[in-house]
Amino acid sequence: MGTFQEAKQYCIGQVDRLLEQFPLSWPEEQSKNYVYPKGCGESWTEGFWPGMLNLAYEMTGDEKYKKAALAQVELFREELQLKGRALSGSERRFLESWADWGFGPEAVALAYDRTVEHTGKLSWAYMNKILQSWAAEGFTTPEQVRDWDGKFKQQSKSQSAQCLPKKSKFNNYEDTNQTDYAKLEEQLLDMMLDHEG
Repeated sequence: MGTFQEAKQYCIGQVDRLLEQFPLSWPEEQSKNYVYPKGCGESWTEGFWPGMLNLAYEMTGDEKYKKAALAQVELFREELQLKGRALSGSERRFLESWADWGFGPEAVALAYDRTVEHTGKLSWAYMNKILQSWAAEGFTTPEQVRDWDGKFKQQSKSQSAQCLPKKSKFNNYEDTNQTDYAKLEEQLLDMMLDHEG
């Protein structure tokens, strides 16, 4: 059995090998014939790559890992269209947290789109709540979120159809109340943000 130092060196060697291949992208979650293809933003593990780079930096103190991790943060910045200015400390912490939770730039971009749709602006706290709710459900890719959205909408339609009262001589009107689940979600997130603030 090897020592801790041998295991550490092996792990750092793996990070080095992948870093040569993926300086400005990330590897897919599994290899194909022992070769990692470039990730396409659809895997829950791709967001861990910046975290692995940060761990390599913490273990070795080698600046190349820190620079590579910061380059990964730049990929998130591009998705959020945050060019032309430096990130604040809290913005950087949000991005690092989301990467640690397993979100890739594409999932963060989807949360950004939903934030802007609901608030009319970029709200880091609102976007964080969206990503927290997805992480709690086990979703880290845009595909998983879209699949869940579709299933949720179908389930909501079938439940609302089942809940309609039978027409009788006392109940013979057409119910025109339509539940707007997107608006309810927005109100709930606003209430959560107000509660924190």
